[in-house]
Amino acid sequence: MGLTPLKGAAHSHPERIAVRRDEVVGDRRWALIQPAASEWRIVRTVESPKMTAVRARCAAGGVLHLELPDGRRYLVDGAHTGAVVAEYWGRPANVHLVPGPWDRALSELLGGEVQLVTVDRAGAVVFAEPVSIVTTSSVLEVARRGGVRGGEGEGHGDGERDGDGDGGVEGRVDDERFRSTMVIDTPGLSAFAEDGWVGGRLRVGPVELIVRQRQARCAVIRIRPGTGVVGGPDPLRLLAADRVVNGEVVFGLGAEVAVPGEIAVGDPVHLTRA
Repeated sequence: MGLTPLKGAAHSHPERIAVRRDEVVGDRRWALIQPAASEWRIVRTVESPKMTAVRARCAAGGVLHLELPDGRRYLVDGAHTGAVVAEYWGRPANVHLVPGPWDRALSELLGGEVQLVTVDRAGAVVFAEPVSIVTTSSVLEVARRGGVRGGEGEGHGDGERDGDGDGGVEGRVDDERFRSTMVIDTPGLSAFAEDGWVGGRLRVGPVELIVRQRQARCAVIRIRPGTGVVGGPDPLRLLAADRVVNGEVVFGLGAEVAVPGEIAVGDPVHLTRA
């Protein structure tokens, strides 16, 4: 399981998540904004890769725990001030400023003025469907193409993720790069078998998902998880030979929620409608 309370920060890995029809609860309900011309803009991870080295998690009462790479830590209670509109890839997002000492610390890290905000609406700073999915067989294929290690036991299924993913190992490809909501263990299935699930329904524990499309990927997957540095095997290059649709590299799936509920690590997964 995975989610990112602060958009662009290190992916966190709870044992259990709750999904509603329009969101994974707690996923990307905080963000950073930066001034751009005469308006505010949501910080883009692909332009500010150091964001991925920031750790963030939500606690009871909506408190956000932040930890920067230099060890500075902040507790943000969510008390906000003025509302502003920030541009997110061409569409407006209503956000609220949450001023505090973390603004200066995050600005120093990213090398330019940023401010922490809460996001008013679920999905406002999510580019695709609320639930994203990758499979172990496809991750193994990316590793094979790169001639590096990868796969089971490396970066998924242990329940004790530290957020570093493959950041400390140059020759490793694992699911952490793809920042998915769910990694489905698919022993015995061929690579990219999940392409055939598009248009179908997946039951994951008590939750039912509608698989809408193969997910287009951007340069964020080139960032070594937990480090804020681009490096290691380049998944975009490894996939570009045969995984381009309408000019974009696709990997994994985007899904909507038909039946909400809670999903836990280890829940069975069934394709209920092809």
